[in-house]
Amino acid sequence: MPPYLSKMHSGDVSIMQCFQEVRSITGTEDSRGDAERNSAKAHCVRCLRGLFVQHCILDPRAATMNITELPFNRFIGIIPAAKEGAVLSLTGDVRYTNHLGTVHAAALLALAEATGGAYLIEQFPTLGFEVVPVVRRVEAKFRKPALGAIFSKSSVQSDHREKFVSELMSRGRALLEIQVDVYDEHGTHALAATFEWFVARRS
Repeated sequence: MPPYLSKMHSGDVSIMQCFQEVRSITGTEDSRGDAERNSAKAHCVRCLRGLFVQHCILDPRAATMNITELPFNRFIGIIPAAKEGAVLSLTGDVRYTNHLGTVHAAALLALAEATGGAYLIEQFPTLGFEVVPVVRRVEAKFRKPALGAIFSKSSVQSDHREKFVSELMSRGRALLEIQVDVYDEHGTHALAATFEWFVARRS
């Protein structure tokens, strides 16, 4: 295998270097035969695909997840909150109401769960490796009925955050409790919930 292909195969090459090699292969100054040139070109394309995947996994800025674009969240209509200090929102659509005309408990919980996911994405964008986060436990208190549009806010105790990062880096898995509060458009505190997330490094 030629030296430049060995570097690509081992991963000791950047995306830009790989692009430059492809350009060199396809240029008129290249003196290799057609068979060798085509083989090298195919190998470069395979390496580019691998490098793009690696780049997206190791650098979350290249492919940041949008929590509102997850299929379920998009289906029920969760959107970024326009209200200052809030995270996510559901409109005051009648489809979110229950038999009493107030916001359904399931709608409140769905918004709260998505808010926890949004916290993880926003607060930990550069871990340096891919993780799998799932909700393990939920404690919720429905404080008062909600009317109209609802908005969410999230918070994490500083010592819990520090412990989470330390354990995730050292053990490859950790738990994090995220507090989420949901209010309606009138300022009524409708839901107070704690979501325990289990986050593990993808093997």
